[in-house]
Amino acid sequence: MPNHRRFARLTIASALLCATTLGLSAAAHQPTNQRPQQPAPRKPAPAPTLKAGSVAPALSVDEWVKGQPVQKFEQGKVYIVEFWATWCPPCIKAIPHLTELQSKHKEDGLTVIGVAGAERASAQGGPDRRLQGVQQFVNTQGKKMDYPVAYDGDRTMWNAWMTPAGRTGIPSSFIVGGDGKIAWIGNPLADEFDAEVSKAINKFKKPSDDKKSTSGGSDEKKQDTDVEKRKQDQRAPFRKTTPADKPS
Repeated sequence: MPNHRRFARLTIASALLCATTLGLSAAAHQPTNQRPQQPAPRKPAPAPTLKAGSVAPALSVDEWVKGQPVQKFEQGKVYIVEFWATWCPPCIKAIPHLTELQSKHKEDGLTVIGVAGAERASAQGGPDRRLQGVQQFVNTQGKKMDYPVAYDGDRTMWNAWMTPAGRTGIPSSFIVGGDGKIAWIGNPLADEFDAEVSKAINKFKKPSDDKKSTSGGSDEKKQDTDVEKRKQDQRAPFRKTTPADKPS
């Protein structure tokens, strides 16, 4: 009899355990009202603090690779500060046109400055050859890259210009007007780039420059006339005598 009671108790306990297990399993599979956890939304990028109308940051580079170093922005002169890299195909595509603009507007006080501020570092533990890479690239370009070029190895200029302007890609150009303020920010391959450069130059062009250009053309014509007259005067003594020249 005791064995029967013991067996009955064990049977009841096993049944209760199974019921509990099934209940927990069913509860685990019951749908809940909780929504699946969504990933945290990305924080919006901060609004640019460097934009058209802002005072241009200072020029601060590790080394000038080519051309006359530019220490500061001079009043009345216009500058194109262009961020580029040797590994960037669009940057390389823009180089000849920047050279063309430098040549075209040199007398207007324009200076193009190429800033290599995004060179890729060597493999971990390897020597830093970024500067040598820029120098070699610039030397290979020769006259196709005929404007001052600087190397920004520690990204001082990148952090002072590109980051606050919200620029993440290259090439990126900043047009600095004659008042030392940013006139335009964008891609030098953009359709409106040339017009923006001309606008900045014309805005700070002195009226005397136009007069000088106009009067210069008149002076050249007058000079050519004077030279021709002197040649005629020099030829006069040796001119062939005609009947009309003989005394009557």
